[in-house]
Amino acid sequence: VSFDIEVYNRNGAWETVATVEDYNWTTNTALFTFDPIVAQKIRISVHKLGTLDSASEASGSIYFQLTELSIYTPYNIAEGATVTAPNSWEYETMSKDNLTDGEIGVMYTSNSVGDASAIDAPITIDLGSEQSVAGVRLYPRDATNIHYPSALEIAVSTDGVNYSTVLDLQDIPAPAGDTQLFAFDSAINARYVKVLPTEIGIGEEYNSNMTYRSAAWCVC
Repeated sequence: VSFDIEVYNRNGAWETVATVEDYNWTTNTALFTFDPIVAQKIRISVHKLGTLDSASEASGSIYFQLTELSIYTPYNIAEGATVTAPNSWEYETMSKDNLTDGEIGVMYTSNSVGDASAIDAPITIDLGSEQSVAGVRLYPRDATNIHYPSALEIAVSTDGVNYSTVLDLQDIPAPAGDTQLFAFDSAINARYVKVLPTEIGIGEEYNSNMTYRSAAWCVC
């Protein structure tokens, strides 16, 4: 499907802020970003629909359908938050602290393992006080999808001891370098947010062996 995202700006005119071409829609939440802008309204203008499913073929009709449309502000409640990542590879500029520095440029990576499903790299973010948390964004290291989780759990806590799993995701589609939003069904009050990769999608060959890490620019 192809479409434009447009906003009604302060000059009283519709302005295109993002154009999406031939997007392969899945059942997962899709995130489309653009530079922050002051606006009163937002709309999606579809100019190309996708392929027909069996129901559409039977009726001879094709539709553009959504279950939910959410609009996010650029405010990142995790920026500057304390990060605990016991398996972080603190090497040269790579550090767990890069996950919440608000910048895309210097990354975090865990230590490597030889099995994609043996990854042990929990990341816990302390927001400092209870906040309303509606989801987590992950910024992969690059478009190759190397060392990006194909399965993960996200859990939250108010005391840092007792955690409740909010999302347990399998077969996460490769983001091809794009930000991925993992949205909760509803906002939850929490101080601690834990991201636990349980499987890495694509590894990297090193000394004739495949190795797997968890790597990202930012968690917010």
